[in-house]
Formats: sequence, structure tokens, C-alpha cells
Amino acid sequence: MVDAHLNSYDKTESTSYTNNFDIEWYIVEGVRLTGRFSYSFGNNDADRFISPKDSRYLQKENNEKGFYSSTSGRTNSMDGNLVLNFYHQWDRHMVTLVGGLNMQSNKNRSTYFSAQGFLNDNLTNLDFASQYETFRESGRRSFSRFFCQRKLCLR
Repeated sequence: MVDAHLNSYDKTESTSYTNNFDIEWYIVEGVRLTGRFSYSFGNNDADRFISPKDSRYLQKENNEKGFYSSTSGRTNSMDGNLVLNFYHQWDRHMVTLVGGLNMQSNKNRSTYFSAQGFLNDNLTNLDFASQYETFRESGRRSFSRFFCQRKLCLR
């Protein structure tokens, strides 16, 4: 019950949005162009502080009391395609040609670090930590294309 009155916190903030765009154009009779594009963005941040007065640190040395960690992540992605359709019918026969392009791009980046050894639970800034435990940064970027999907249908 005492730990609940300490200056410990666990904060998380997250933001994301997606924007979609579609267009369909009937160029002439029997020819249609369709395009789609999507952009997504994400942002996640988390901060956690455990007071040095927390009961789990009663038997610990001062440089081991208290804990702070921070995690941050960013994502960006784009996805798009363009499809051209041709169709024509003669009596009982029908011909359809479809060609398309796809594009996709993804970027992810995240960082994590932590520190410990806080002397006072009012001093929650990293500058007041006696030691830094870890720092990790990771990221990934990918780009892929699919070119010229073709399909011929005869009936």
C-alpha cells in the first residue's frame, strides 16, 4: 500500500494515422485505369520510473535503487498499385487483359535505454541516475515492387 503513494509512473503515448487515396478512370470504352495509394505513420513512446523508495529495493545498495526506462518507436509505410484493364466482347466471345504495378515501402525504427541508481524519487531525470544499463537501437527498411501482372481470359 505504501508503494502506491510514491512518485513511480508508467506512461505510454501512441499516435497513428492512415491516408488512403483511390482513383478510377474510364479512359475509353473498354479501357479502365485504377490506382490506389496508402500512407501510414505510427509513433509510440513509453517511459517508466520506479521510485528508489519502492519496497523491492529495501535490501539493495543506493546505486541499485530506482529504475528508469524509455522506449520509442516510429513506423512509416507506403503501399500503392496501378492496374490497367482492357475488355472487349464480340458476339459470344470476350477478351480481358489486365496489367498492373505494385509498390510497397516500410520503415521501422525503435530505441530503448534504461538507467538505475536514483537517490531521491523526486529526481526522475536520467541525469540523476548513477548508472546506465542498456541502450539498443534497431531499425528496418524494406522496399518491394511487383511489376507487370498479366492475365488473359478467353471465353
